[in-house]
Amino acid sequence: MGMFTMDIPHTTIMFTRILRITSTIAMDLSNLSHSTSPNHQAKKNPSSYTNSTAFFHALFVFGSTLGYESFYITFFPFVFWNIDEYLARRTVIMWAVIMYIGQCAKDVIQWPRPPCPPVISVEKRFQVEYGMPSTHAMVGTLIPFCLVYFTYDRYQYPLYVGVIFGVCWCALVTTSRLYMGMHTVQDLLVGVAFAVLLLVTVIPLLDVSIDRWVFTSPNTPIFLIIVPIAMIILYPSPPTYTQTRSDTADILFGSCGALLGSWGRFYFQGLPDPYLGAPFPIRIPGQKKLIQMLCKFVFGVTVLLPTRAVLKSTVHIVVPWLLAETDPKKKKSVSEFPHRFLTYSVLGFITAYLIPQIFAYFGV
Repeated sequence: MGMFTMDIPHTTIMFTRILRITSTIAMDLSNLSHSTSPNHQAKKNPSSYTNSTAFFHALFVFGSTLGYESFYITFFPFVFWNIDEYLARRTVIMWAVIMYIGQCAKDVIQWPRPPCPPVISVEKRFQVEYGMPSTHAMVGTLIPFCLVYFTYDRYQYPLYVGVIFGVCWCALVTTSRLYMGMHTVQDLLVGVAFAVLLLVTVIPLLDVSIDRWVFTSPNTPIFLIIVPIAMIILYPSPPTYTQTRSDTADILFGSCGALLGSWGRFYFQGLPDPYLGAPFPIRIPGQKKLIQMLCKFVFGVTVLLPTRAVLKSTVHIVVPWLLAETDPKKKKSVSEFPHRFLTYSVLGFITAYLIPQIFAYFGV
């Protein structure tokens, strides 16, 4: 019995210390999850807030960026040009599928984002869009675990390292959305569940048939043009206009353009065996290699950015002229879909075909 006996004053002191520690932890977590906590004036004006922790603010802003266009248009071209074309094209297929399903689900469920106030919305430009499921959570789960799945048998590294990498990426993206005030916990959990379900169901099909059929069939160009157009036509229309349909069109057309570029590279010369010589060692690039990778990326971007600007301007001029449309508002609406189809399809094609061909020609 003596071993279970505890001195009452000692117990009181321990209990007091536990309460203090718990209170401190709770305050720290509150500051962390709301490091954009409102100041005195923000109670009346929720658009006013202060950053109490600059490090976490920067960290979560970066985590949120991992689900935006600025990340996609740098990440995928970099992987295509400098890392692994096989890895890039397979991840692009999964990305297009999961984003289409997630964006459609948003506009069908029509679950609003957390109200502001009491939540402080840091990214107000997206407040009008729906929040369930979180496509940030879907992409934040899909991309890292696709990278792990498609590289584990081809490169030499411990599996646990890949799992830790995927979990950290996913955790950073999902918690950043809570910090930004853009999603509820339910939005994020459903988004992660959607991503896991699609990973389990779509990847086996990709491994068995889709990848080889896309790059060996003569009908692939027709398929890659008709299917994304049909998917956008069938996209659900919510009662209130949001940007999700346009964003989805950019993703689908850009992805199909990239797949068409890969088809152009491999249809005539044959699809290489991605596992020939595997597993490959992972080597840290030296200074010369890093400079070469940077130069390739900069060159590619200097090709893509002017191309995007020229195509966008040209389509917005030519399409209304062909349709004899003079109303300024209607000019923009009639050219919006053709602009997104032509611009992003061409950008995807250039990324996966033209620029790699230029690199191959110069031996870099």
